[in-house]
Amino acid sequence: MRNGNKCIGLSLSSLFFLVPLAVFFTKYRDPFRRWTYEHILAVLLVCNVVFSVSFWLNPVRPSIIHSLDGLFAKISAIVFSVYILFIKSLSLKMRAIAFAILCLISILRYYSHIYSRANWCSPNHVLVHALFHFFASAGCSFAFI
Repeated sequence: MRNGNKCIGLSLSSLFFLVPLAVFFTKYRDPFRRWTYEHILAVLLVCNVVFSVSFWLNPVRPSIIHSLDGLFAKISAIVFSVYILFIKSLSLKMRAIAFAILCLISILRYYSHIYSRANWCSPNHVLVHALFHFFASAGCSFAFI
């Protein structure tokens, strides 16, 4: 741990968002030839990774980086959810799995908030938020399959 940062693990779990980016680049061998909705989602993911890793390396709140991380996380949650559930061509089974993951990450986000309010960077907060990162990145991958 650097400088006693008990949340350093969340910088590492933020890197889970590189997985859907890898799926994106696997799908688009020449990613900049023709832009689609999925390109916008990939740009949002890059912003999320940069802001999330930056924030959790030095988790000071309130701060500008904390505000940017939260803003891009909220924008991404809405845009990815709308795209995956209503725009993306997916089978009913895949859409149901995506919806279940969305419900799970909503629950994890709620408990992360509860634990962070009670004790910032507590083991419960870090664990639940790391699980949130994991399942959110899995959910984001649905946009690129």
